[in-house]
Parts: sequence; C-alpha cells; structure tokens
Amino acid sequence: MRSLRKDGNQRFFDFAKNLPDRDFWGKKGGFLRGDFEKFLKFLEYIEPFQPRCFLVAEEDNKLVGFVVAVYNPEWVSELSERFGHDVEKRAYILGIAFAQRRNDVLKALTAELTDYFYKNGIQSVEYPTLGNICLTTGTDVLTPENVDALIMFREAGFKISECYYSMKLDLDKYKYNQEHPIKEEAFRLKERSIEIVRENEVLGKITWDPIENEKTSIDIEVKRASRGKGLGTALIERALHLLKTKGIKQVELGVDGNNLAALKLYRKFGFQVCATHFYINAPCRKTARVK
Repeated sequence: MRSLRKDGNQRFFDFAKNLPDRDFWGKKGGFLRGDFEKFLKFLEYIEPFQPRCFLVAEEDNKLVGFVVAVYNPEWVSELSERFGHDVEKRAYILGIAFAQRRNDVLKALTAELTDYFYKNGIQSVEYPTLGNICLTTGTDVLTPENVDALIMFREAGFKISECYYSMKLDLDKYKYNQEHPIKEEAFRLKERSIEIVRENEVLGKITWDPIENEKTSIDIEVKRASRGKGLGTALIERALHLLKTKGIKQVELGVDGNNLAALKLYRKFGFQVCATHFYINAPCRKTARVK
C-alpha cells in the first residue's frame, strides 16, 4: 500500500481503464474512463484539496486496487446548510476500485485511508454513492447485487449514514394551483431560474437544467431563516407552471432521505421516488495496518 507517485500515473491509468465496469466505482470515474490527458486534469482538480489521499494497492508488482479521497471544508459547510445543523468534519471518497471484488484489498485500502485522515484531524470518511455505482438502485429497494456490495463495504468498516432519493413528476398529470400568495413583484425570472427577492436579497430560488427530450431537473434552495414560510411551495408552483407551458413532460429532483419537510413538500406536488442512493461512512481512527 502506497501513495500514487507521478512516475506511476500512466501505469495507474492503464490499470483503471481496464477494470470491469462493475469493479469501478466513484463519482469522478469519468476522468479515469477517458483518455490519459483527462486523467491528468483529474489530478489537477484534486491538487488544491488539503488533506487529500490517493492510495494504490500492489501485489506481486501488480496494481490490485486504489482509493482517492479529499477533504473540502466548503462541501461540509454545504452539507450543514442542507441539513440545518452542524456536521462533523469528513473527507469524501471520489473513487475506489479493486480487482476481482477482493474483500482483502478493500479492507486494506479502508484501514490505510481512515488512519491517514485520523492523523489529519478528520472524523470520518464518506462515500456518497451517487451515479451509476455500487449502491445506487433503480427503484426504492436494494437489488441482490447491491446488497452484496453493501456487505463488502460493511465488512470493511462502513455503515449506511444517510440516503438520497431521486424523484420525478409527470407534468401531464400536474394541475397548477397557487395556494400561497406571494407578491408578484417578489418573483424575479431569469433564463433558467426563478428567485424570490426582498429588498434585493434573494431569500430562495429554484433552478432547472437545460431541457432535453422534454425533461429537466430542478433544484430548490431557501435560506435557513426564511424556511417554513411557504417560499419553497411558491417557487415550485411557479416553476412547474412555467415548465409545463414550455412543453416539458417530466421533472426530476433529488432530496436527502432525512429531510422530512422536503419529502412531504415534493410528495404534495405528486413527485414519486424513482431511485434510491446510499451514503456510507467510515469513522477515522488509528488502526493496525492491513498488509
């Protein structure tokens, strides 16, 4: 087990490129599935993060696994804002893979990783499994393959900490009904967003992605001090009505599984869960190194 060195970049890239899809997990996997120049851009991307860790596992002079994780205080602050309370300092795994789904390699990588961040004052390491990777399901239940992956990570010291739902709404079935009157002048419409403004302060906004195949995804943000006042409801009502007039057939969004208020709000509008994603977390602690 060692850190990735510059003279090993090409060797690592060749290893990652040839891994089967099912053994290649991570939010930034696209950087390693592209060409070598794209991979070098990934290395530039993680360079500013401190602390950061890029470990490779070797056996008989062959690479058999890797993990890359970083700490970013901005991500922790964003998580605190989303949950409405302070969260512990945590690092994030951007990618992890090991040949032939070997448990021993995963355990060794996890032990070395958590030991490293423990020495740097980080309390835990999170693996936000969003995207087409190990613990993401196509429905709101776990599949047998995902359960197997979950067991592997549990045995390595990870636990499910949170979940995240993908939801969608069929706009053909949605009926516009403005229940919460907000002064018309409070709304500010932009190209792909609607804001609620008071004295030039943005209290909340809803944005949507570029429209493709009559579909789009939305994201809602309301300042903590302005929550519980109907702003989120007003923004969704206004946005769904506008998107429907533009011919949009389906609207998607994502929500933290523990955000009960948001879940109830989206269900009120008719959004249905279409996929479940799990966040898994391992505590950082000094451990005996696994060889």
